[in-house]
Amino acid sequence: MEHVYDAGKSEDDEWRPLFGPFEQVREWLQELKPDRLFVIYNDHFDHFWLDAWPQFALGCAEEYPIADEGQGPRAFPP
Repeated sequence: MEHVYDAGKSEDDEWRPLFGPFEQVREWLQELKPDRLFVIYNDHFDHFWLDAWPQFALGCAEEYPIADEGQGPRAFPP
């Protein structure tokens, strides 16, 4: 997904159904202004690798940096 987003293709017909709802969520969160978020997502290869693949992990931090997925750090805020 990150390569599609970085290439500016998230508005293409084939990708719009996947990326479109993210904008709705972004607007909703900006309006709500929550103090905390509890996010569940697949992060296996960003912060873990095949020698450490837990079934469940909980991270607590003020922010998480965007992981380098092999093509250098992305210009994305943490």
